[in-house]
Amino acid sequence: MRKFTLCMGLCVALASPAAASTTLTFEGIPNNTSVGAFYGPDYVFSPATLALVDFDAGGDGNFANEPSPNTIMFFTAANNAIVHENAVLKPASQAPS
Repeated sequence: MRKFTLCMGLCVALASPAAASTTLTFEGIPNNTSVGAFYGPDYVFSPATLALVDFDAGGDGNFANEPSPNTIMFFTAANNAIVHENAVLKPASQAPS
């Protein structure tokens, strides 16, 4: 039974696809500024996507526990938050973080 469990675990580990990922932190974009082509040409965001810097870092943001040091991306209209990734349009909710 132990060999079977080990074999199944190894098969699952080897069968798992390796996905490439890109992390966008939005650090370096000024407070209340459009993200736009900050990561261009690979990633270009619609005008509805803005960067917000945390208050304790000199911005206007009132948030905590963000995944990057001081800046987040937010959008003013959910249906207009689009990221253009290598000629493929995706809603911001599916964009890399």
